[in-house]
Amino acid sequence: MNEQARFRSAGRVGDRVLVILLIVFIALFFRSIAAKLIPERKLSVPTPVATVVPAEVAQAPSVPVRLRIATIGVDANIQPLGRNAKGQMDIPKGDDAYIDAGWYSLGVKPGEIGAAVIDGHLDTRSLIDPGVFRKLDQLQPGDIVETIDDTRALFRFRVTGSVELNSDSDTTQVFTSSDGKAHLNLITCSGDWQQSQRQYDKRLVVFTELIQ
Repeated sequence: MNEQARFRSAGRVGDRVLVILLIVFIALFFRSIAAKLIPERKLSVPTPVATVVPAEVAQAPSVPVRLRIATIGVDANIQPLGRNAKGQMDIPKGDDAYIDAGWYSLGVKPGEIGAAVIDGHLDTRSLIDPGVFRKLDQLQPGDIVETIDDTRALFRFRVTGSVELNSDSDTTQVFTSSDGKAHLNLITCSGDWQQSQRQYDKRLVVFTELIQ
């Protein structure tokens, strides 16, 4: 190969090197520009999903507003009650009387030391349609009863037993407790309907105690 041919060959090689270097330079230039214009992608972090957690038992329970007994399908509002004209615990009133439960507000609140009491209708005036406590007699020891107060604090109770009393029986055991624990006792009618007195002749009481 003569000198002129070698010169032309070297020139072609040099041209190719220059082209390659130019391509690399252009690629690096546009890459730097893109890095400035396009923000760096970051791994997305899933947004935490809020978890509803029952409120811890408060030191000073407030007014109960909701009663839940999953075993027998009860999820009812609670009316505060006093005494009727006979001096007995009153019963829920108003348009929702048969689907509401009633708390004896002259006693302790559910969650406080002592015996809180909640009552409810067995049925309606028809004696056929169910009241809020229609299935109260199906509760068994170990079943769970829950109340929620107006601060949204949740109190859980465990059924310990039940008793059926005559309508004129002494009910001291229902409204008092001396064991230093928090109890919630549930009451409804039972037995036979006495047309002359317009009431049932028995009362069913379900006893529960606060779960620690």
